[in-house]
Amino acid sequence: MQDLKAVMIAGAVAVCIASAGAVSRAGAQRADAKPVGESQAEQIAIRACHGGTVKSERSTMMHGVPAYAVEVNVAGKAFIEKVSVAEKTGAVLGVTYAGQQA
Repeated sequence: MQDLKAVMIAGAVAVCIASAGAVSRAGAQRADAKPVGESQAEQIAIRACHGGTVKSERSTMMHGVPAYAVEVNVAGKAFIEKVSVAEKTGAVLGVTYAGQQA
């Protein structure tokens, strides 16, 4: 029984280490990435909402990071979500409820 526990713990540790390495590599790739354009930011925002159409887009700052604030009419829903996308990396910085669709 102790051998099984040891194997399970070793497996869990290996998964954690592998996951940390993948996250580290992804971060390194993003740091070298070219800046994201408006149309790319809009597509990223639509994917973050699992589909929809762009209502508006503007440049802003979020936590000191230049970002696009994209309002998306969410597909199949009666509301709008505001998605903040980092201009430099394309990372989604936040998704918040922005009201009802008109």
